[in-house]
Amino acid sequence: MQASFSSVGWAAESLPALAAYESGVPLAGAKRSVPNFATVCWARYALPNLRCYPALLAFALAWPASAGDLVVVAGAHSPLHHLSREQVADIYMGRVTTLPGGTSAIPLDLPASSPEREAFYNEITGKSAAQIKVYWARMSFTGKGTPPKQVPSSADIKKFAGAKPGAIAYLAKDALDGSVKVLFSLK
Repeated sequence: MQASFSSVGWAAESLPALAAYESGVPLAGAKRSVPNFATVCWARYALPNLRCYPALLAFALAWPASAGDLVVVAGAHSPLHHLSREQVADIYMGRVTTLPGGTSAIPLDLPASSPEREAFYNEITGKSAAQIKVYWARMSFTGKGTPPKQVPSSADIKKFAGAKPGAIAYLAKDALDGSVKVLFSLK
């Protein structure tokens, strides 16, 4: 058993003591002592789940560094020039249905699995994407509003925003091009 855990260093030395402690059978030549909390946690939870670490690392690398990497955009020919944080929050929460100037607002959302969506809602509303989903389920059920239109990708958002005058969306800064203009930058 120790050989299979040789790469974990300090925990490998404590595993026989942990096994002896849990079974109640003392090891030959081992002291009967209670293993420390870190050893128990490492042996029970971390080691069996090492297979999930590559996926977690990949997810962490794909996650945007912060909400500061996101911008709220409209089509390049939109009459809008700027929106405040409060205006963006009101539009995405359905409290306001028209943009300044009278155009109907068409807020666009990335898919629920998108890390940009989570970062956007955390920054703008202080709520997670899951909480927003519950909010919109309640609003839809009571007939008080409809959730933002979900668009599959940043490229589709740029196409839709360019074609519809009232469309606004959030994008990663590195996805910007000449087809959209920035209305608000998350900091």
